[in-house]
Parts: sequence; C-alpha cells; structure tokens
Amino acid sequence: DYRWTIQELNLRYEYAVIHFEFTCERERPASFYERPVGYGTKSDPFRLSTVGELYWFAAFVNQKVTASDLTVEPETACAILMNDITVNPNLLHTDGTLIGSHGFERWTPIGYDSKYSGTFEGQGHSISGLYFDHSIASTKHRDIGFVANLDHGGMVRNLMIMDSWFATPSADADYYLGGIAGY
Repeated sequence: DYRWTIQELNLRYEYAVIHFEFTCERERPASFYERPVGYGTKSDPFRLSTVGELYWFAAFVNQKVTASDLTVEPETACAILMNDITVNPNLLHTDGTLIGSHGFERWTPIGYDSKYSGTFEGQGHSISGLYFDHSIASTKHRDIGFVANLDHGGMVRNLMIMDSWFATPSADADYYLGGIAGY
C-alpha cells in the first residue's frame, strides 16, 4: 500500500484513489526528415547525427526528397556518421529474435531504387535498430541491407550495423541480404 497526500488549492486529500490515463508514443523518425549539414560531396559530405538526418540521406539517395541548392547526383552522395544512431530501440531479444511484430519504424535501404556509388564513412560508429519488413520487398527490389545495391566505386567503411532486422518474403525466394549491403 502507498500513502498519498495531495494538496490542491486549500483542499487536502489523504488515501485518495487516483486514476491515470496516458499514451506513450515514441518518436517516428521516418515521418520527418532533417536535412543534414553539408553538400554531399567528397570534400563536404553530409554530416549525419540524428535519425531524421539518416532517413533524409536515404530518401535523398533514393530520390524521394530533393534540395534545390545541391549539385551532387543523389546516387553519388557522400555522408559521414558523426555519432552512434539508434532507430528502433529494443528491437531484438538477446537471442536475436524480433520483439513484437509491429510498431517499428521501417528502413528503406540506401540505393533501393538505384545503385549507390557514393561513400558512407562510419568513423567507427554504429547504426542500430534498423527494421526492414519484407512486405515492401518486390521482384524489382531484391537487394536488402543498410545499402541495397552498392555499385562499383561505392563504399561503406568503418560502420557497424547492430541489433537490426532484415527479412525477405521467403527463404525460397531469390533475394540478396546483407547487414551492410545486399548486393
């Protein structure tokens, strides 16, 4: 038993029954994009520090967002990770199985609609909690990972992908799956 005393204006309540109603929602990182600092070139790469900036970068490479002041071709854009980023905290059990089955922010791999030939420098940092739901995979999109399709000259280095979930529609299907790059 807990003893509560509540003082409200000049009234005092002891042993009051209190009913709480609340809603707990986490940040929805893909519902907004934050443009990172930089211009995406090798000499001035995008500097990614937040989930919103990471999702903006992926959307830019995938040509889902644009910026009129950029001259870099999206598929050649360069980025540098400034710190560890967690997209979906508590995504996996310690045995690697998924916790729950819904409510996770989906990841659309970089280069999902075209090959990525830029440089992604991780600086030894990690990205964790990426979730790729096989329901958005299709016969057109067979490469699954942080980067879907890494083209010649493209590079992802010094990056750790941790505690993430990538799933294909079927074990029998012809898909390429990797933590860093699907293909």
